[in-house]
Amino acid sequence: MNGHMLPSGVPRHATPRAFAASTGDAIHVGRGVLTWRLDGLEGVTVWGRVSRVVAEAALAPLTQHAHARIPTPAAAVTDLSRVTEVEPDAYALLHDRLLRLFADVAPKLHEHVIVTPRGLLGAATVGLASATARHRWRVVPDLPAALAAVGHQALAPRIAELVARCLAEEQVLSQIRACVVVDRPVGVADVARRLGTSSRVLQRRLAALGTSFREVRDEARLHVARALLVHSDDKVEVIGASIGCATLSGFVRLFRRHHGETPTAYRRRIRGTAPYSEGR
Repeated sequence: MNGHMLPSGVPRHATPRAFAASTGDAIHVGRGVLTWRLDGLEGVTVWGRVSRVVAEAALAPLTQHAHARIPTPAAAVTDLSRVTEVEPDAYALLHDRLLRLFADVAPKLHEHVIVTPRGLLGAATVGLASATARHRWRVVPDLPAALAAVGHQALAPRIAELVARCLAEEQVLSQIRACVVVDRPVGVADVARRLGTSSRVLQRRLAALGTSFREVRDEARLHVARALLVHSDDKVEVIGASIGCATLSGFVRLFRRHHGETPTAYRRRIRGTAPYSEGR
């Protein structure tokens, strides 16, 4: 994906490291996250449901910037206006990681403008920023206001174009996720047929988005599993079977590979309840 150009002519980098090391205009697109640098202004736009995967993607460029040479003083914009949900595990991760990262990045920023979601989610975002920020920051109602606050209001059309392209890409991923959650077991050929395309074309589109059918399928199923682990008392093997895992051990391996802990440990940590056995 290095060198890939979006319609606006902005270079698209494959990794947060490559983005952080680049100079001039550039973007990096992760799961639910667009990180951008335009006319010297740094920014990140997040949309949809923020899972731990999305939170990690949003934090990755900031982690790289903590060790990169950012021109000082600098301004940054964080656009969360399109966020619809933050999973508990993601919120805990953000709180813990931002507290450490801002200590390194804050001295390089003279201003940080945050566009929050509406309603209670927006209030929670403000609370998170208040608890973690160690630099000058303020909240505004929309992205144009944020850009105006840092003297870059002319960037609004370019950023809107980039976000629109990312959301179009995300729609493709959402269609695939819907298919693999509804139909189990399901393979790439089944999904391609349902979407009116071929397996080869679908796999090429996913590769262009920096992902694969397996990754999209696993994340969709694990989203369902996480919700059931937190909000139901179903046995772990029942939850695993409900997302297409033939055995309990297979479900545990899948969950551990993506989350670094077993389903039982995740349930216990998020719910704060007494331990569950792997078979419960």
